[in-house]
Amino acid sequence: MDKNKENRIYELVEDLNKYAYQYYVLDNPEISDKEYDLKYDELKRLEDETKFILPYSPTQRVGDVVLPEFKKYTHKASLWSLDKSQNVEGIREWHDRNKKAVEQYNSVHEDKLPPLRYVLTKKFDGLTINCTYDENGILVKSATRGTGVIGEDITAQAKTIRTLPLKISNKHVLEVHGEAVMTKEAFEEYNRTAQVPLKNLRNGAAGAIRNLNVLETARRKLSAYFYDVGYNEGPKFNTYIEMMKFIKDMGFPQDPYIKVCTSIEEIEEQFEYVKSIRDDLNYDIDGVVIVVDDMKTRDVLGYTIKFPKWAIVICSLLVYVFYVIRVRNIICNCNVYSK
Repeated sequence: MDKNKENRIYELVEDLNKYAYQYYVLDNPEISDKEYDLKYDELKRLEDETKFILPYSPTQRVGDVVLPEFKKYTHKASLWSLDKSQNVEGIREWHDRNKKAVEQYNSVHEDKLPPLRYVLTKKFDGLTINCTYDENGILVKSATRGTGVIGEDITAQAKTIRTLPLKISNKHVLEVHGEAVMTKEAFEEYNRTAQVPLKNLRNGAAGAIRNLNVLETARRKLSAYFYDVGYNEGPKFNTYIEMMKFIKDMGFPQDPYIKVCTSIEEIEEQFEYVKSIRDDLNYDIDGVVIVVDDMKTRDVLGYTIKFPKWAIVICSLLVYVFYVIRVRNIICNCNVYSK
């Protein structure tokens, strides 16, 4: 193969992935759509001519293919469910248990745990995806959560998400967890021409990811937000805030709402704030996730059979709001919004 053409392919792929990140994640495009299309067409022409296609080429985002089935994938680390609280009092009880465990540990160990600090993020109402990157930083697998141990391979479907990086600047194997969501804008655009309109955003996202027709997945124009490194062969993180910074630095889309709280009063205040902005968001959420920031404290707190003891979701008030809206929809236009 012509070495100049190979080098040009590498150059175009790097440039186009950078431009896509600027456009879809940063919302700050460096070049015009026309300039992008010209480079993309040149890349596609060279790939067709040389049959040399990089696995992280932007041309691999949308495949004109209908897959025969979903294959199983065993996650490198378990994807845990989260415990839920129906009210702030439940969060207070959870905090008291954490506080007692930290005090007990500190009373018998010289290496003291720091004061409890929590990080709050939105709980997205979409479909969890687990993305595996190899030692060269290349996306090699995406899978659904499934049982938490075994999921379904949805690599082709995940690649249609324009904000999902196909290659990152990292030299260690890792798995990054995120949530695939459908925005209100994408939902409305899809339904304008759909033969069978979607009922709601969550079903739109889940139905896209679990669709064997990859072109249909692409038509729904999903977005994604990433919030956790579940498996990591590289340097360990000391705090969740440090992990979230790493995720953002790697080019993954991340929701800007990340709040640090040190008291139940601060958590309650933030929960009320999230409730107040829920209707203004262009995607659905169904609660607020609260996690312990310090990783060593997480190790000390440990797990139950089902949940990590260092994380919890408060969701009842948001669910109540959703319920009222759905009832109104049923009464007003018989458009049942079910989940």
